[in-house]
Amino acid sequence: MGFKINNDEEMDRLLTGLANDIVDAHVHYKMHDDLITALQAAPEVARESNNFWHMTISAHVKLSQAMLTRAYDQEHQSLHLKSWLIAIRDNPDMFSAASFRERMKENPYVDSLAEDYRIPDRAQLEADIVLCSSSDPLVRILMYQRNNCGAHLSAKLTAAGVKISDQFPLTYADFKRLLERSLTIIHRYSTLFVATSYSTNVVGRKDFETVFVAVKRMLEQNQVEKDAFIAKAMKAEN
Repeated sequence: MGFKINNDEEMDRLLTGLANDIVDAHVHYKMHDDLITALQAAPEVARESNNFWHMTISAHVKLSQAMLTRAYDQEHQSLHLKSWLIAIRDNPDMFSAASFRERMKENPYVDSLAEDYRIPDRAQLEADIVLCSSSDPLVRILMYQRNNCGAHLSAKLTAAGVKISDQFPLTYADFKRLLERSLTIIHRYSTLFVATSYSTNVVGRKDFETVFVAVKRMLEQNQVEKDAFIAKAMKAEN
């Protein structure tokens, strides 16, 4: 299983592509959580556009699921955590001190960075491969859901009335464990390869708060106008 890597540039592109999927999975899950927390704290905002917020929250979690299932995919020629880790195992020379120095020669701190041992620990690498394989219980469930109601919809199970999420449940806690695992693993080897880690906080993560402010102001203004109308009507009666 796996694919051939010819040089450091290809390994770096693979790292970037995989990291993008993992970061996107985290970003959208955080935005899903942020919106739920914010709407619970401001039910008056939620009531103004219930359907919109429901669909927005659903879109964020579905996109997070799509990105995470791609990171844990098992297809032989695709880029995912397992195939990438196998490629690392098959190309240990790319992590040598000499390769690292050449790769990072434009970095002014290359000498101090190169002092650290950069060859992946073989036992840890093998353990990480297992954690990203379908033999792992959580990965197996994630892939089962992906193959039967995510990337594909099982005709057999649908016709039988089987609800896949009930038959093979993956809780939010399980999903978050897989999210955290993916980031831990990508960071373990990205720091060895290019001394880089990735942020899962996106600029503008809280932009939705401006919408909340605007809706609250509108509601306050509506209440002021309503109170004024009632007061005027009561005065006219008197």
